[in-house]
Amino acid sequence: MKSEVSSFIDKVRSYSDNNCSSITFGLEVTDIYSTNIYNYIKTHLDDNECIKFINTDFVNQWCETHKIAKSNLLDAQTISTIIGTDSDVSYVNDDVFETKNEYQDLKV
Repeated sequence: MKSEVSSFIDKVRSYSDNNCSSITFGLEVTDIYSTNIYNYIKTHLDDNECIKFINTDFVNQWCETHKIAKSNLLDAQTISTIIGTDSDVSYVNDDVFETKNEYQDLKV
């Protein structure tokens, strides 16, 4: 899975040009695997990059409020829109993952 995530990171970076001052990766908290993917991306960020972890309930409520259907493809577009436009979004604090060891053996 590491190669797929690395390919994704490279693909996102390929859209950047000289006018791009920063890149934000957004990820919805879905299960134990999203935490591993989040941590993998976080450890491979460049200086002008960050990652945001968004609570699933927030994404669901945002979709309901804006009358947007739910699917993986639509969720990706929704998360991008949330990160780019919604100043009221509350992100999941990644410190909560620093103390959990239940899934340490699962590596991206």
